Order: sequence, then C-alpha cells, then structure tokens
Amino acid sequence: MPAVEEHYAQHLAAFYDWLCGGFEAAVERNRHLLRRLAPASPPGASALDLGAGSGHQSIPLAESGYAVTAVDSCAELLAVLEEKMGGLPIQAVRADILAHLERETETFDLVLCMGDTLTHLPDQDAARTLLTQAARLLKPGGVLLLSFRDYASSTPEGLSRFIPVRSDDTRVATCFLEYGTTHVQVHALLHTRQEDGQWIFSASVYPKCRLAPEAVRAALAGLGFRDVRTESERGMVFLRAEKA
Repeated sequence: MPAVEEHYAQHLAAFYDWLCGGFEAAVERNRHLLRRLAPASPPGASALDLGAGSGHQSIPLAESGYAVTAVDSCAELLAVLEEKMGGLPIQAVRADILAHLERETETFDLVLCMGDTLTHLPDQDAARTLLTQAARLLKPGGVLLLSFRDYASSTPEGLSRFIPVRSDDTRVATCFLEYGTTHVQVHALLHTRQEDGQWIFSASVYPKCRLAPEAVRAALAGLGFRDVRTESERGMVFLRAEKA
C-alpha cells in the first residue's frame, strides 16, 4: 500500500492525533467503545491490533488486561505509541499488516482492525485476505472487531464531497472525495498558521476501497463466524463477530 504509507509518512502522521480530537480524547473514546464491544479479558488473553497507529485501541485493551501486538506500517505513529504506553503489555511491530498476518503463527483471543484501516487495503480481495487470516489466527470462540467508513452505500456529488474535518486557531483540515467505481480518492487538505501569521497549505491524496457492509458480513459468514453484529454511527460501520 505505498500510496497510503506515503500519505501517512509525509502528510498525515504529524497531525493524526489532532485530527482525532487529541490523543487522550481518542483513547478515552475507545475505552468506552471497547468496554462495549470487546470481550472481557481472561487471564493470559492476547489481542492483535491491525493498523494500530498511535495506540487509540491498543492502550485501552492493554489497560483491561490484554497482551497486545500492535501492528502498523507508520514509524511516526508507532513512535507515539511507544512513548505513551509506559509499562503496558504492548509489543509495537512496524510492518505491512497483510505481510504480518501471513507470517504470524500465534493465536489470539481478539483480533481488531479499527478506525478506517480496512478501506486502506488495496482492494476487496485484500480485505477478504485480511478476514481469512484473522479467522486463522483467532482462537475458537475468539472475537473479531472491525470498523470502517461506508463509502459504498452512496455516491455523493457536488458540494457534498467536501468535508470539514477539524479546525482551530492554527489548523484547518478539509477533505475532498472523488468517487470511482471501486475506490474513493481522498484529497486531504491542510492549512497551518505559522508564528508570523502566515498560512501554509499542504495536501495529499490517497485511495480508499469502497467496501459494502453487506459484503463484509457475507464474507464473515462464509468464513464460519457466528453472531455477526453490525452497528453504524455517522457513516462508520462497526462489526463484531465470534469464531465458531
């Protein structure tokens, strides 16, 4: 996923936590989310966090008793995780998540791929590969948690493709979405105010895969997952499934 990796390394990583409302706020939101969605951790429980970033999910899971393997391709975000995790049982691994899944031999009580990581994969075949590998690595009765933005259910046009993301006195972040048949080109635009009052503009573009929630549910059912639950909130889809 070179386009996505380049986007994070050269553009997004420097202000990723700010976009999420700040690191502590993002971690606190996920504490509440994971209390609701993640199973209680039995003694010795382990979790695999795919696309862990700076640890918004890894840290709450480790706090609740999981030993977490946190995988991400962005060195800058993993550096934040390593700075913030203190003595929590988290192993940060810099790797492409699909490549890591292929060579991983441990099994886990929980596998998660949250945020919008799933749509960062190259295509729907890659997404199915991730689901298949997750099924392989989960212990019987283990839980898979997914979240991703639903770019498939509709195709916005005109001004609705411009999305104000976040702004304050020193930054203004906006996205412009360009819809194709299988992917959305995300144009990330940032204005940053300098100490002398001048504004600097920077931009990056990267693709996201249009994944239909129904197709993901069907793929999970085909892999033998049971009790597949779906929730949605402001365009984000959350799925929880148990391995039979």
